[in-house]
Amino acid sequence: MDKKMRRSLFIFTPVFLVVSLLVGCAVKPVTTKSTVTTNKDLIPVEQYDYDKKLRQCVAESDYLAKKDKTKYGQVNTALIQILSGVKAYSSQLSQIDEKNKEIITSMYVYQVNDLCNSISQFYLAEVKKDLNRIVDKTKSN
Repeated sequence: MDKKMRRSLFIFTPVFLVVSLLVGCAVKPVTTKSTVTTNKDLIPVEQYDYDKKLRQCVAESDYLAKKDKTKYGQVNTALIQILSGVKAYSSQLSQIDEKNKEIITSMYVYQVNDLCNSISQFYLAEVKKDLNRIVDKTKSN
């Protein structure tokens, strides 16, 4: 494992836990069972894996930054900065008023989700380009 990867794991592992905690804190208990719709089936919200989603986002961002640093370096840097902000915020949670905590947590969750959605779209576009190149190359041979 290279130095950069170890640094990423050092920063992001605690952040995964914090974001999961923050998302859990931001969601108010509901007496009825809510669901998130997926292509295959319905998944209860309680089973939605935010840690997995965040790990996927970081992996996609790292892939994009390695593939084209000029094009995707800023996106990767933005993700690192937001997650570092989450980490700093989480260290101060006990000192923040509950009402403010709810507002700030919601803002961080929104920022992380918004950026991760953009990263996923960029990632899918790059994968599609790669697949099209392979298909085009195969057709020309």
